[in-house]
Amino acid sequence: MLSLETTSSLSPYLWGALAVSVALLLDVLFRAPSNLHRPDAKIQSYRTLFAGLGPTALFEKRNTFLRSVFGHPEKFATSPPPSSAARFNARNHVLTVSANPEDRKTFFHDRSLDFEKGYETLFAGIPDVPEWLKGVKDEEKQSRLGDAAVEETGMGSFNYNLKNALSTDRIDKSVATMVGYSLDAFRALPASGGRIWCHDTIYSLIFRLSLVGVGLNEQHRDLDAMQRIEKPFWSFADNAGYLQTLFPLLFTPSTVRKWKGTIAMATNVSQLVEARRKSGSREDDYPQVLIDRGVPTKQIVEFVMGSLFAAIINTTGVTSYTLIFMAAYPECQRQLRDELETVLRAEAEGRGDDYDALSVEERLARVPLAVWEDAERFPYQQAVERETMRLLLNSLLFRRKLDKRGVKPRTTTLSGDVVTHQEFVGYWLSSVHYNESIYSDPLLFDPDRWMRGEGRGDGDFLAWGWGNHPCLGMRFAKLEIKIALAAFLESFPHVRAVNDRGEEYDRTSVPKPVIDSEHRRLPQKPVFLAYDDNRLRAQPTPTAA
Repeated sequence: MLSLETTSSLSPYLWGALAVSVALLLDVLFRAPSNLHRPDAKIQSYRTLFAGLGPTALFEKRNTFLRSVFGHPEKFATSPPPSSAARFNARNHVLTVSANPEDRKTFFHDRSLDFEKGYETLFAGIPDVPEWLKGVKDEEKQSRLGDAAVEETGMGSFNYNLKNALSTDRIDKSVATMVGYSLDAFRALPASGGRIWCHDTIYSLIFRLSLVGVGLNEQHRDLDAMQRIEKPFWSFADNAGYLQTLFPLLFTPSTVRKWKGTIAMATNVSQLVEARRKSGSREDDYPQVLIDRGVPTKQIVEFVMGSLFAAIINTTGVTSYTLIFMAAYPECQRQLRDELETVLRAEAEGRGDDYDALSVEERLARVPLAVWEDAERFPYQQAVERETMRLLLNSLLFRRKLDKRGVKPRTTTLSGDVVTHQEFVGYWLSSVHYNESIYSDPLLFDPDRWMRGEGRGDGDFLAWGWGNHPCLGMRFAKLEIKIALAAFLESFPHVRAVNDRGEEYDRTSVPKPVIDSEHRRLPQKPVFLAYDDNRLRAQPTPTAA
């Protein structure tokens, strides 16, 4: 009797809660932003069954989806796209995506289109740090620092700090370490008859080199310590889809893995920073500069994590596929080797060294930063780098329209429609990098196209950014790619790209990344770098000075 009476008395509340839940669910599923569908709009809005959710494929299988909307860029010259722009609902956010060449300049040059805010919501690459971490009492610290120092702290000054972290002096001091780490990675491989899976060896190497630039020294000096942040990094990156991006508090297994990765990364950085503060120990890295400045731990964590995501996501893939494409194209490999040896030999002779008597590490580590960065000394390497980036960077770039207070709003127009305050916009890189009107035979790996002058038009190559937002980490990323490539070429006299049965690929058959694998960039089919001899195993292991 008691049970029945209790149930009866609660029924109105249960029914009320159920009604509210159903109403909320219907709202989530079916209510689209009011400004998604507009009268007399030149850009058509994309309609989905569940209007409130928008197209999930835009986040799960982005490039496949965009090809279904706009067509195939490698055929644009003969089969123009049915539309050059489309408007989508991205979970109550209006997103206009353009593949229109006339919109390119606006997207990259309009100062009211904010870069950081564009990625804050629609790209799950730079996570927010949990507030419970130490160092959240920012106001107290900032009051002691003064206004000038406040401007140099936090994510609002991410660009400022990244530029300083990657200054000439800091990069110059890192060259020998980067060379040493690259050779360590290859020295650990078998002496002969080896096969390299780039997504293990090269990805871990680039992660380590990126830590040299923007991480804490404690994280990269020891491989076990590095793995304590590398594993959660990829746990986050591998679980960044539609639900995880637009419903980050919905507890699905992948969302839980994403947040576990975020928290593990943040905790790792926070503990190292706090350990330095307590012990008074010092390191020669950029986080130490922030510690000395009195920057709160939370903001140091944000800087390190944000910098790592910016540094790693593209550089890992570009370095790996540079090696894969090179290994599948013997003429490319020969030219890269000849160009590198010409530079290394000239530098050694200029120093008065006997080039042939030098170890691989001595040949590379003694080359000054100015030489590594001299594009005129490495014209073919630059062409290979550009070609690899053209083929790999094929997804969306994001911005957000923001009108500043007290400033007359700037009218921003894409494909004939006005972009309003707080709307998101995206530009599809494939519409440029795979466009046969710009690049002949655009699906083929062909570094020589750059020697022929392809891709030299204004805005024809967007991999390093353009206009108001060039890639801030471009300089360091180029150095990472170049040093890793040089160390690889010096370590292995000849390499081949092979499948899991040992059969060789050529440049027409070598697998490219899965089109929708934007972070890991896994190959469409298994591909390994096969080598006969590891030159490093025949040389004595260098000892620390």
